[in-house]
Amino acid sequence: MWVRLVTVVFRYFLYLMVALTLCVSSMGDYRPSYVDRVVAPLKYSFIKWELGHLSDKWIYRLKNSVFKNHTKDRNSALLEVREYFRLVEALKERTKLIADNHIETSRLSGLERKIGSNSEVDELMLSNLSILRGRVEETIETELSEVLKSLQLNSRLGLWPPVDIVLSGAPHILVISSRDEINIKNTFLLSYGLTPAQKSYIEEQVGLLDNHSVLVEDLGGVAVYPSVISNKLSMKSCLTVAAHEWLHHWLFFKPLGQSFWTSHEMTVLNETVATVAGEEIGELLYDRINHDVEEDVRLSIQSEEESSDRESFDFFNAMQETRKHVSVLLGEGDIEEAEYYMDQRAALFRENGYYIRKLNQAYFAFHGIYATTAASDSPIGEQVKFLRSETSSLQEFLRSISGFRDYEEFVIYIESLN
Repeated sequence: MWVRLVTVVFRYFLYLMVALTLCVSSMGDYRPSYVDRVVAPLKYSFIKWELGHLSDKWIYRLKNSVFKNHTKDRNSALLEVREYFRLVEALKERTKLIADNHIETSRLSGLERKIGSNSEVDELMLSNLSILRGRVEETIETELSEVLKSLQLNSRLGLWPPVDIVLSGAPHILVISSRDEINIKNTFLLSYGLTPAQKSYIEEQVGLLDNHSVLVEDLGGVAVYPSVISNKLSMKSCLTVAAHEWLHHWLFFKPLGQSFWTSHEMTVLNETVATVAGEEIGELLYDRINHDVEEDVRLSIQSEEESSDRESFDFFNAMQETRKHVSVLLGEGDIEEAEYYMDQRAALFRENGYYIRKLNQAYFAFHGIYATTAASDSPIGEQVKFLRSETSSLQEFLRSISGFRDYEEFVIYIESLN
């Protein structure tokens, strides 16, 4: 027992070093601006996150190590993961059913009309999720670590940085762009749980600044340490985001990650690498957890059938068309026409089942940093995917691309492969 306890304590200090390194690196000169004062009551605190969650996770791990209060059987652990996400989806569906203002009361069963969003059923689901959460985090960390090791992304000293996640409410992000062009002027992380009214208030207040386009957007995860992963995601999305955020941790110790903020292109390159590789790793992780579960296969097929109605509407091409036309209008200096056009297109997307609360310059500025998305017009997405196709393994791809310190160097290398 003592050997196990000492091992866990030693690993805790290693994790603490990673957290402090990532946290201190993001600190700099702080001079409050008008926007800082507007968002101050709702601003996300990295320090509070580290103090509140890193210690909690490791107290949990110490208890498990000493009292062996954890799932020993891997199959049982994987069943818990699947049960956790089944509850997440069930709770989301219930909340959607009750909160949807457009639903006809006649469509609800007697039981559904009787119970509310704060009913005993919901409380029981939330209680079960709380009980399962710690063990599910541990299982995902273990399974993801094994996938990363199988891809030979570990060093001689083991997997570094260690995988560490928390399933929690993910923060929101305030994005500020110019109105006359699509660019990120500034971003602020905001605390989890903002209501639509709070989002609109912040957007309205910050939008008072001249020539600003503003958006408060939800996030699926943030690469603090441990990574925060939204507890509202489906299993597959959660696993992909967990891989994505770990890749940011891994890249932090590489030239590519250390150049994240040196230019817009390097920010896009970092995010796109984490997206492309994260999706590949997430797929492997999802298959590893679900490979022998017929029920999940049936659920997956059912989900595809339910989404078949969307197939007639090509979201990707429609959004690409929107981005291109907006860029043309802004280039011609017709800001009002561009904003009117974006409002109309947002309504079109919503009509076809793609809920976009606000489509503006800030939306494209934020989503555009992920160069494989429909909101981006960057060539980096195709460049990264081309490099991946030219490498024989994910390990080779990541080892190669992580060594670039500037975008020009990366482009020269890509052109040499053609």
